[in-house]
Amino acid sequence: MRALKLFVGLILALVAHFVLAAVVPEWAGVIDPFLLLIVFVALDGGVLGAVLAGCAVGLAQDAVTNGLFGVYGLAGTVVGFTAARSAQLLSLERLWFVALLFCLSAIVQQIVALVLIAFLIENSDLPALATLAARIVLAGFLGSLLVLLLSRLDQSLLQWRRNRQPRVRWGVGR
Repeated sequence: MRALKLFVGLILALVAHFVLAAVVPEWAGVIDPFLLLIVFVALDGGVLGAVLAGCAVGLAQDAVTNGLFGVYGLAGTVVGFTAARSAQLLSLERLWFVALLFCLSAIVQQIVALVLIAFLIENSDLPALATLAARIVLAGFLGSLLVLLLSRLDQSLLQWRRNRQPRVRWGVGR
């Protein structure tokens, strides 16, 4: 079931990336739906699943972006590990802790990706500091918003299941 959720999340991240690139191309490099998916998977606390999901999602991100293949695959793997391990060690009951985890994961992803790009490509154009800061802040905001919306959806579905009337009624008088 987790693999199916990851697959659906990857499809949604790809659609979000393509829609964002088509509608507002200058924001496609700032908003990262792939990072949100990796950290959301890592919030379960399973390190191996988060590492594998980070690698798969990062390679998918490498495939659809025009950069060096494997950079975001490795960065996603590192982010998956650090986010899952942090989710195991920390109490993420407050929403701003979750936002902080998304921000720190964005920082880790950017550090790994920028170091790899700087070492592998000569005279590489690194993004501006304002772009990196916006990417980190938006990752925290959108990640916490995603967790909040999905937890509310989960609560409402659970409440709906509890209040649902049984379809078959046994008794006299019908």
